[in-house]
Amino acid sequence: MRASAYAASFKRCLRRPESGDEREQLRDLLNEQLRAAYDMRREDSLHALHASLNEILFRRFNRTRDHVERSPLMFEVQQRIIEAQLDADLQSFKEESLPQSADAFEHWYDARSRLDGRTPHRLFDFIQTQANEAQFRRFIEVEAGVHVSFDDVLALAQVGVRGAPKSEFFHNLQDEVGSTNPDKFHLTMFERLVEGLGIRSISRDALPWEALACGSYMMFLAHFRDFYLYCVGYLGCLEAITPARFGSIARGGARLGVDESLLDYYAEHSVLDTQHAQGWLHNIILPAIYENGAQTSRDIATGVRLRECVAERYWDAMLAELTAPRRSTRKGT
Repeated sequence: MRASAYAASFKRCLRRPESGDEREQLRDLLNEQLRAAYDMRREDSLHALHASLNEILFRRFNRTRDHVERSPLMFEVQQRIIEAQLDADLQSFKEESLPQSADAFEHWYDARSRLDGRTPHRLFDFIQTQANEAQFRRFIEVEAGVHVSFDDVLALAQVGVRGAPKSEFFHNLQDEVGSTNPDKFHLTMFERLVEGLGIRSISRDALPWEALACGSYMMFLAHFRDFYLYCVGYLGCLEAITPARFGSIARGGARLGVDESLLDYYAEHSVLDTQHAQGWLHNIILPAIYENGAQTSRDIATGVRLRECVAERYWDAMLAELTAPRRSTRKGT
């Protein structure tokens, strides 16, 4: 199905403003790869599509003076891929009954996020208690490859928000950037760990498509006001389970002898995000439902379910890779 031809065509159009013939070739190959990925579930096509989607969104967030941001063709590619993936993910839980009131949402949300000392996925049990140095490093490498600076996500997600919810966004953002201490800027803390483990440049070709999709979703939902309620649920779910997830990673790194100072990013989030999760629920989610009713409750709950779906798919893929008898990194072809 020529996933490699699509990838090559995309990269040509990415490097410079494209010609008319190049645009049509990329559109034809994109259509072909969408059919291969979502009708036939071809892994190489899924990888090629998600590598290109992640590249576009990453550049929107991180590049200045970049033609991709203003390219109608790149926007078309972005939307075609994310809409196909979003539709597939929404279909996976379309028969579920979602809460339609604030009280119902709070009970539903609490039941989903209360872990009672458990980790949110077997991957984190493995990282905490069994992973060797190479497996731990590979996990951090993949995390770094799709890492999105959460302060940027928050900054985009809060556009147009007013009142108490705005203050909650600001409180989260202030913690992300380290308040008045640049050394506590969370992105800087994470980069110290990555550098300390000797991880350098990370090619998207060496990342699972499930990881790329996970990184892209957060950038996409934060970028568009039409998806604000999905984004609120998605980020709320992320905040709720981060303490257990990051605590496991910090303990796994400590078990392997990683310097404590390098693990500050994970150790600090395992404490801070407990507070953030409660603030997010009571100052952003529930007030929106009280004010706007059943559809808002369903939309925010949909965002929660999207995060669960996207994260579980990524974690399943990582656990399978790390525990395979002979580890091999999947690549797009």
